[in-house]
Amino acid sequence: MNSVWVATGVILLAAILFYLWLLHQDGKEVSTPWCGLDFTPRAGFEITSLPGEPMVQTGRSRLVNGSIAEIEMHIVPDRTAWLRVAVDNGAGRSIGRRSPMDFKTSRTAQVAGVEVQVYHSHGGPEMMNWEKDGFLYSLYMDQTEMTMMGGLIDLFVRESAARLTA
Repeated sequence: MNSVWVATGVILLAAILFYLWLLHQDGKEVSTPWCGLDFTPRAGFEITSLPGEPMVQTGRSRLVNGSIAEIEMHIVPDRTAWLRVAVDNGAGRSIGRRSPMDFKTSRTAQVAGVEVQVYHSHGGPEMMNWEKDGFLYSLYMDQTEMTMMGGLIDLFVRESAARLTA
């Protein structure tokens, strides 16, 4: 009977070590499908507010690398954006789907007193990063139309919110 417990313990330990190894792979993300907007059990926070416009609809959610919430957002009529949220631990980390270095241009915008970094590649992806109330936010779209993300900056910065729960 003891050998069964030892074998189970060894297998469990191996699985945990493998998971931790995956989390620390350079540049690789480990994501876990998630149900809802409460990431308390793993990340210690919940998303309390998202844009309430009919043109923006919430899709699937997942937890990235154990600490970054990612929400798929459907932008009517046929676009998809990904909103990422994480606790700002003061380490200056980037939570975007891509590195800011991947974009051709960048600019800074002010929205409701919040500084937003906007990264863009003509005819291609666009990403917006901002910090608000102790959280980091990043909104990313693979394909954008002229001024589409510009019109979403205000909406997402003002209406997206999260709170610590742990």
